[in-house]
Formats: sequence, C-alpha cells, structure tokens
Amino acid sequence: MHLYTNRMCRVMTSVLERELHLGLNLHGAGGHTAAWRWPGNSPGAFYDIEHYVRAAKHAERGKLDAVFLADTPALDPAIDKHPPLNGIEPTITLASIARETKFVGLIGSASTTYNEPYNLARRFQSLDVVSGGRAAWNAVTTSNVYTARSFGGDELSRDDRYRRAEEFVEAVRTLWHGWGEGAIILDQAAGRFGDPSRLRTTRHAGEFFDISGPLTHPGSRQGQPVIFQAGGSDQGLQFAARSADAVFSSTGDLEIALREADRLRSFASQHGRRAPLVLPGIVTFVGGTEEEAIKRKAELDDLINFDVALDALGQSFRLSCRKAEDQRANRPQLTAGTCGRCFFHWPASHCGSSRALRQNSPPDHRRGACLRAPSAGRIAGTDCRMLRRVVPGWRNRRVQRHT
Repeated sequence: MHLYTNRMCRVMTSVLERELHLGLNLHGAGGHTAAWRWPGNSPGAFYDIEHYVRAAKHAERGKLDAVFLADTPALDPAIDKHPPLNGIEPTITLASIARETKFVGLIGSASTTYNEPYNLARRFQSLDVVSGGRAAWNAVTTSNVYTARSFGGDELSRDDRYRRAEEFVEAVRTLWHGWGEGAIILDQAAGRFGDPSRLRTTRHAGEFFDISGPLTHPGSRQGQPVIFQAGGSDQGLQFAARSADAVFSSTGDLEIALREADRLRSFASQHGRRAPLVLPGIVTFVGGTEEEAIKRKAELDDLINFDVALDALGQSFRLSCRKAEDQRANRPQLTAGTCGRCFFHWPASHCGSSRALRQNSPPDHRRGACLRAPSAGRIAGTDCRMLRRVVPGWRNRRVQRHT
C-alpha cells in the first residue's frame, strides 16, 4: 500500500502540473453588443463601481485567477445606440476591487500612445502595492480620431505608435526599479528613515522620452506589475516578444493561433527572451441546457442594433460602412460577444508574480499549445459541455483549485 500510494502521488503530481486557470473580462454591462438591453441587466454599468466590484467578488469566489479591464481613454460620442466600453479609469476601478478582494489578479489596460511613462508607472506601482502584489498592466497602443482630438494633436502612424510603445515600456520598467533593497530603514530610535544611497536615480533618454526617477515609493512583494500585451499585428507580436510577460490572443482559428504562437516564440528567441505566455480568449453563452444557451444567444443577437454592428465592422477596417436602404431586407445573421468573456491560461498563483508567470508555465504551453474553442471561439451550451469541447478529456483530470 505504501508503494502504491507513492506511485499514485507521482501520477497525480504529473497531472496537476498542468492546471486550468480562468479569468474574467469585466466589460461594462457585458461583452455582447446588446448586453445593456438584456432584461434585468444594468444599462448604466459602464460607470457603476459597485457593478465592477460585485463582478470581481463573484470571480474570486468562483476561484478565477484574474479580472481584466479593457479601456478606451476618450469617449466615442456615438452614444445614441450603445454605451461606452468602460467609463471609469482602470486603475481607479481596480484599486476599488483590490480593497474588496484578497486573491484575484487585477489586469488593467492603459495606452502607451496617450499616457506618459512616469505617471503610468506610478499608478500601476501604487495599484500593485495597494493590492499586495496582484497588479498587471496591459500595454496597448491607441488609434482613433476621437482620442486624438481629445488629447490634442494628430494621430501617430502605426510604426510611430509601436516605436513609442516599446520605448514607453522600457522607461516604465526602469522607473519600477528605482528603489534598491534596503532603501527604507525605519529606525525610529536612531532617527534614520532610509538610505539615499540605495535609491537608483534612474534616467531614460530616447526618441520619445527623457525622464528620471525614482518613483515616490518602492514596489510590492512581487517586484513589479506583470506586463500583458494584446496586439496581433506583426508590430504587435514583435512588441510582445520584446516586452511582454503574457499575451492575450483573440484569434478565432486554431491553426492560425498556433502559427501566431510559433512566430511569437521565434521573435522572442531572436531577442534572447523566453516567449510570453499565450492567453487565448473564449466567448461563452451559458444556460441550464444547450437549448437554453442557444436560445439566450439568439435573443441577445436579436437585440443588436444593425447600424452599431455595421459601424463596428467599419472601424475594424477603418472604413465607412454606410449601407443602402435595401440592404436592410437582406440583413445578415449577426453574432457578437457575450455578457461575459473569459480567457484560459496556464500562468501562476493569485499573487501573479512575473517570475512565476515566466517560470511556471508547463512545457506544452511553452511550445505554443494554446487552447482555442471551435466556431471562431464562440460556444453555446451548458458549462460542462463547453468545458469538454475546450479541454478534451477534462473529466479524467483532477482540477486543482486555489484555496
């Protein structure tokens, strides 16, 4: 029995080395374009802090690893038929969530195009300290007319945006390391608060920025916030390979996703880095039965405003999609997100340290074996059926959960 028990422990340990981690995209009233119109939903959720705190507490109670906030730093004035994405500045929302939670990771988006490195580095380092080392920054570039007008000046070209983004991340990382170990002494009897020689007078001088540090306080127990990236273009992959710890992927085709993961790993290898973790997204429609879930999706789709959907399509291609009246009669079948988005990844514990993110990923993931759901990443059905489709053989595995 003793030998059998040891053997079973070894087998179970090998199974538990590969865990399924979940996160939730906090998306106002919901990720589906028409979620704000769903009966009983809160149409003003995009600026209701209690809504975000409630959702994050649900995520933590359900043992999810992180919540994520997307962001647009300026208002699209076309609010006649749909609400803004997320109205409150992400670090404010995540700081509020941090005070009401203990374990769930806090990932916030912030633009490298319309921020300055010092202010952003300070905001996210403060969030990391307040949350006890749970913060992460999703570094994104921004390109749209209304944001350029809100901040003043002209839009940057794609090449300029990504050159600025890479220098921006480098500057932020430099600022995050301005407090050396032992800088704070706190010797009340001797009257010695700190050791100025342990402060690193950091300096970054480049094409876009010429700044100095350090910041106003030291970092958290995880050292620095984890850096995410979400761009899927060639420039985005290169940016992620050089700068990111993890990458969000929204590719709807498994073969393309695997190919992009291979390219990401190749780029990272060229820069002498371990490849960032790939965190593929999946959109879910949950119901008590498969029929109920499919019906719920269809009812949500019926609430989509066709003009809003067409405008969103046009923005993706930077085109104006003005339709003729007779197109209404041949309206296509529209599908869109959902009132809840989640991503699967294999990173670290609730603490979310960048070292854990880099070192704890299983070999299969480092080879780019990222999960992707069928049907362009959209699944409708019961929770068990969806999980079986996403993770084949999941019922034969024991799922380890955080306590």
